[in-house]
Amino acid sequence: MEVLETLLRGLVNRMEVWDEFVLELNKELDQVKEVISEGGPSNFNEYQNLVGYCKGIMFSRATFTSIITRRNHGIDSEEE
Repeated sequence: MEVLETLLRGLVNRMEVWDEFVLELNKELDQVKEVISEGGPSNFNEYQNLVGYCKGIMFSRATFTSIITRRNHGIDSEEE
């Protein structure tokens, strides 16, 4: 058990900026989803805005992750 905790601590210490960015996006997405699920929007327009915000976060996260993956693996975007 101690070995696993040591390994996890090492991974967290080596967390890169992009990992932190994706975690922050995930936190924001979770918060907005919670607001929606708890009936936070008072009307349909507010609901649509929050759903659009969630879609924007998910698009940003997917695009950013794709870029980082390509760069880490040396894949040129024109090759895809």
